[in-house]
Amino acid sequence: MEERRKFVRVKDLKLVEIRVRNSNGVMELVENTDMSLSGINFYSDTKLDKEHEIKLQISLPDGLASLNLEGKVLWQLSSLGDRFATGVSFQHSDEQVKERLAQFIREHAKNVNEGREFIRCALNSDIVINNLNDLSVKLPAKVIDISHGGMNLTLANKIDIGASIKLALFLPQDNEAIEFKARVVWVRKEMDKDGFAVGIIYTEMDAAIKNRIIKFIDNYCNSN
Repeated sequence: MEERRKFVRVKDLKLVEIRVRNSNGVMELVENTDMSLSGINFYSDTKLDKEHEIKLQISLPDGLASLNLEGKVLWQLSSLGDRFATGVSFQHSDEQVKERLAQFIREHAKNVNEGREFIRCALNSDIVINNLNDLSVKLPAKVIDISHGGMNLTLANKIDIGASIKLALFLPQDNEAIEFKARVVWVRKEMDKDGFAVGIIYTEMDAAIKNRIIKFIDNYCNSN
């Protein structure tokens, strides 16, 4: 149960205020899009380099003091004109801060109707990546976890952030692969091993395939 909780990602965070120390040393108010115990995605006016270490201040709607955390930039993409879509992983050093954040995420996920959409399920399954910019490139990969909106993968070869890809996935107990299009949102070198960890979001998917993924996640999570 604890393993599942750490993958819960919640959105609709209108009452949560996030400030990030930018390159000028100013605590910039950012527009957060979703958050989990392991990290946060937001829109920023400031360009930040990958692996850049930053300070974050999170004000929760519980009336208590703001949470002070450290994080590392995983990826950043140009979006919405001069703004940047940014993904940051938390580097937890204070267990009290971590537990308070975990409690908020658990309670928020229960209270938001679409909270289940962001449950990520651990999965070990084969997948093939086709780069739509070069159809001759086919990259075998492994799925690490899957959600209704995207996946985390590992593969031996590096792929560019922002790449448009087509995937062929074999779900457990399926005899036929499901195919859909996606975009790479972050890439990082695996620590202490060869290969790369990759995060993707779905961009084009038939309704029938989306329903198969949703049904698989719901059934798999409920039985594990």
